[in-house]
Amino acid sequence: MITVANIKDIEPGQYDEAWAIVRSPKNAPKWMRHVPELSPSWQLFELYRKKRASIQWTKAVFEEEYVPRFLNEMQTQAAREKLNELFLRSHKGEHIAVACFCTDAEKCHRSIAASLLHGVGCEVEMLDGKLNAVYSKRYKSNE
Repeated sequence: MITVANIKDIEPGQYDEAWAIVRSPKNAPKWMRHVPELSPSWQLFELYRKKRASIQWTKAVFEEEYVPRFLNEMQTQAAREKLNELFLRSHKGEHIAVACFCTDAEKCHRSIAASLLHGVGCEVEMLDGKLNAVYSKRYKSNE
């Protein structure tokens, strides 16, 4: 199983492993595995920061600008390898937590990653939001 949540909601010892899918590990707990391959690029992260700072970080901006770019970034070999690792480990019965710092799961890359994993047959639990399976359909159409 893959549990997806905010980093503050992940407790050490509850999972076989916990992944911090963040660009920089400096604020992530040391016991979490840093996996930047499943985080947005610095350019995409800057788009998020600028939109949030100017109070323009809306669901529409997320869906129309952020999601397509993040899905494109998940097409890289490095990202696909990490998604595949999660798939294989979850199918072996491991329980992996995947987390970042975003406060709103519905406008966060972790919700996209959760959808991608669900789309390939992983059991996914969202601790702080609902699973939006539409992202996996959009990803597959880009292959």
